[in-house]
Amino acid sequence: MILALAILAAAAAPTGTAQTAAPEPARMGQAVLRATVPVYPGATEAPIAVGESLQANGVPMNVQSFMTNDPPRKVLDFYKAEFGKWHLPMLGNGQIEGGRFPYPSITVFDELNEVEISVVTIPSPDGHTMVLLARADMRPIREDLQHAEEGRYGGLPVYPNGQSPAAVMFTDGEVKRVQVTFDTVDAPAKVLAFYASAFTRAGATPQAAPEGVLAFRFGGGSWRISTAFDAPSHRTVVSALRTDASGARSAQAEVPWGR
Repeated sequence: MILALAILAAAAAPTGTAQTAAPEPARMGQAVLRATVPVYPGATEAPIAVGESLQANGVPMNVQSFMTNDPPRKVLDFYKAEFGKWHLPMLGNGQIEGGRFPYPSITVFDELNEVEISVVTIPSPDGHTMVLLARADMRPIREDLQHAEEGRYGGLPVYPNGQSPAAVMFTDGEVKRVQVTFDTVDAPAKVLAFYASAFTRAGATPQAAPEGVLAFRFGGGSWRISTAFDAPSHRTVVSALRTDASGARSAQAEVPWGR
């Protein structure tokens, strides 16, 4: 829906008007859009950039438009065949139903680069078709979801291969604690290496700890990560304890995790 609103707004915006923007990484940008999405053979003009970049509800995107005398179905059949070569998940079949937009469209999802690429066709009463090509950066949405997920666990980064996570938050006098537990098929050493890297990037200070345990201090609080291998189930049980002095700042403020 976010992408739909932004693209429809782009359709009404004047084309060919450059906007000043900071240099974009290689995974985004008008040049990347031109390089990855082929030009439609029946276009009556070269695609025109709709500004340098757009943003809707925190989702950056690049949009280009062109006109053609061909009907929407023919345009979308061309792009559907092209996108099919990429072997990526596709949404929409060129009809209004089942797509993201109130116009015939198709969208593919590039999970590796965390982008969506869409083609939207807007027919006009005179028989021409406006075509919008869009490349949307979905990384901010993923990062927002990850940040919210970490907030559930006292700011502890979510272990990629962890299962059955649980968190208990409690106060003991002037001390606040968060106890997080989960299990994983990964070996204890792999789990500890992940958290050692995360805490080091965040600037936390390592503390002395016994084998199989990590301890870090940050500001007014500390984290202690311990692991235990359960032989019968061949799984590693992980326990993470965060301790904060009363009134300490939030985990997100103290430990930004270097994302």
